Amino acid sequence: MANQFLVKETMAAMRGLSAAEITALQNGTYEGVQLLGYYQKGDTPAPIIYYLAPLTPDPGPDDGGSVIAIQSIKLIHKFEHTIHVAYFGASSSNSDNTPYYNHLINHIKDGQTIEFKGGEIYKGNFHAVGKSFNVNFNRCTLVPKVDKIGAFKVEGLLEEGINVTGYPGFNDESIEVKNSASFNIGDLILVKDEAVRQDGLKDQNQELFKIRKIEGNKIYIEGTIRATFNTGQVSVRRLQKLSNIHIKGGDFKDDAINTSPLLWIRYAENVIIDNIKVYNFYGTGVRLDSCYSGSTTNLYFYYPRATESGQGYGLALNESKALYANNIYGTHTRHVVDYKCTFDSTVENVHENNALSAAVVLAHNGFGGFIHCRNIFTSGASYSVAVSDQGFSKENLEVQVLRGYVIENVNHTWKDLLPPPPDGTPLTPNSVMSGISFKGDYADITIKNVTCNYDSSIDTSTISIDSNIIQFIGNKKGSVLVENIKSECVGLGIRDHVRTISGANNLYNSIYKDINIQRCTNVFLIKGNRNICIDGIFVSTIEDAVLRLERIGNQYPNYLDISSKGLSYTLRMSTSKLISDSSTMEGSMVKGSLEPTTAGSGSAVSLSNGGIIPKHVLFNAGKYLRIGATINSNIVLASDTPLEAGLWEGQEVNLVFRTLGITTETGTITIPTGSLTVENSSPIVMHSGFTYRFIFYGGKWRLISNSRLE
Repeated sequence: MANQFLVKETMAAMRGLSAAEITALQNGTYEGVQLLGYYQKGDTPAPIIYYLAPLTPDPGPDDGGSVIAIQSIKLIHKFEHTIHVAYFGASSSNSDNTPYYNHLINHIKDGQTIEFKGGEIYKGNFHAVGKSFNVNFNRCTLVPKVDKIGAFKVEGLLEEGINVTGYPGFNDESIEVKNSASFNIGDLILVKDEAVRQDGLKDQNQELFKIRKIEGNKIYIEGTIRATFNTGQVSVRRLQKLSNIHIKGGDFKDDAINTSPLLWIRYAENVIIDNIKVYNFYGTGVRLDSCYSGSTTNLYFYYPRATESGQGYGLALNESKALYANNIYGTHTRHVVDYKCTFDSTVENVHENNALSAAVVLAHNGFGGFIHCRNIFTSGASYSVAVSDQGFSKENLEVQVLRGYVIENVNHTWKDLLPPPPDGTPLTPNSVMSGISFKGDYADITIKNVTCNYDSSIDTSTISIDSNIIQFIGNKKGSVLVENIKSECVGLGIRDHVRTISGANNLYNSIYKDINIQRCTNVFLIKGNRNICIDGIFVSTIEDAVLRLERIGNQYPNYLDISSKGLSYTLRMSTSKLISDSSTMEGSMVKGSLEPTTAGSGSAVSLSNGGIIPKHVLFNAGKYLRIGATINSNIVLASDTPLEAGLWEGQEVNLVFRTLGITTETGTITIPTGSLTVENSSPIVMHSGFTYRFIFYGGKWRLISNSRLE
């Protein structure tokens, strides 16, 4: 019987070897034991062979899978490449697989693959520390047994911090530490501002880097620093990182026990997660902390059981860098994508048809930047894409800048999530909604191809005047390009607010191109901001005015450059004005050109002694303004500002003078000399029946021609 195998159908049977069978193994009668199953014959993928282990070196303790201790002997099987969890006793029949997982984790080596049986439900908590391996779930379902660990957690270790000299800042290429002896080229390091937020929350300001070189105590990183560390003591922590982890094909479901992420990876490089489905989760479905490079693709998040603050997140990336996320699907999540302190990454092809808050959050309770976000298809009662200063401390508001975001190809539907009234009355969108929102100081932002509309079940006859497609609320620290924006009905097209006058930088441009709206109250609400170029407005119905200009403190919206592209059509199709009649617009400076909206007068004004022609009237008229007086009147306008100052150099207007009520020539209107806003060495006397052409140049209106009305 030499070279034959002793056959056992189950692990229990193998553990029950008789003394004679053990002797036969020891004297070579049997080469080993062939095991046909774990709990019953055939419940493992295939039979495996256990061999008699040598006495030295000791193969280690009994782990229920690789090493089996039986009386005075130990049997051993070496899993070289792939290990199925069934070989270590994990099974859908167990109420808790955690002990079996732990035995497998102790045995597995870096680079090996763990396999699960498809279609099975595995209860327990899988938690591996310091092991880099691959996992194929084969569409099984994992359910956590206890809280705080999740169903599947794999992590490296984070070492104690070493203090940094000074404060590393944006675009720096190196970090100086007190002692660099523990660092090596290729290490991942986490730079952290240790300051605690006012609400007690930590970890607001962190950034992950890879070491490129070390010179003395100066650590040079791949790329440059994206954030600014300015508040508390800054430290550098080395990651005992995991490497090359590939996890695919699993379902995760919570049974109202766990509040932690169900699939959780920490402190790793080159992480690939693919084809994961998560159900009934509480906190986060899939979360990566301090991970550098890799991808998360084909993730599905269904109906979290909790969706209040901090709950019901789909994919969360924290303090991570250079990660690619693709094909992310959510159903009734709070945020289907949520990033904190994550930089230099891409997310695309995101779908969420009923978000309970902002669907995609690219900066949340921490900083972030240089994110490319595209192909976003969402609906819900809040934002499609949000970049938020939530949690910024006062010290950080002026120095932390949300930089380098590119957001394109967004289609969002606003929904009211409340049930309709019992009488069937349609819901009215009465809250302020936005499609894309930036709150915080920002720089180098590109937004293209965005469409936002209300759900067809919502009555849009009354809408909030401040609901908008895109909003910026913060100080501009770099350029902005917004292009190809569409909506059927909305309060505002674009909302553009300065956060504070202090720290507002007027050197950078915001360019808005091709705004297409069927109906709105205003196309733009610009509050305090400056250097804005508007190139292309196509709106069928404007209920108030194209521009609503408001100030913050004593800072007016200024240096606004508006082109005529589409604007003549817009004003011709609407009864609206170009600028709303708000006193807060005084002091604003607009430049550009505007074709006449009609062949004749674009608006009209009636004057009396001491009167003025207001700026908004001159502007909203296009190039033709009909002015009039009572019959046979001779009117003298105000001596200081008979015509209020123009809005741009080269602005032109034709004052068409026709006395009200009659068509024969009668009456005069005089612009006196010495005014602050009109250049004239002698009084300008305008006669009824004539057109007077003025141009605003060098800070004053100048009469350049007059002609008789035909």
